[in-house]
Amino acid sequence: MSGRLFSLREVAEITGFSLRSIEIDCRAGRVPHERRGLGTSRVHRRMTAEQIEVLRRYRQIGPSDPRPEPLPADPLAAARAMTRARAARRSGHRH
Repeated sequence: MSGRLFSLREVAEITGFSLRSIEIDCRAGRVPHERRGLGTSRVHRRMTAEQIEVLRRYRQIGPSDPRPEPLPADPLAAARAMTRARAARRSGHRH
């Protein structure tokens, strides 16, 4: 599997991942891939063997982005803080 470029459909068959999820990861820039074509009407995405391995590792360990912060325990306090921040922006004062 050295210098060959695989279509995303072939990558889906090789890895067992859905074609759609691979397309989404490529479009979002989460996994490396090669773009072929002029890009005006259709872009053909391809992956090398090394990029397929990166995709497999990404799926095993997940994204490296930190998890979003949990919601506050008191939603009313959060709403008050957002209202105060909005009012401060409108009036030009910063707290």
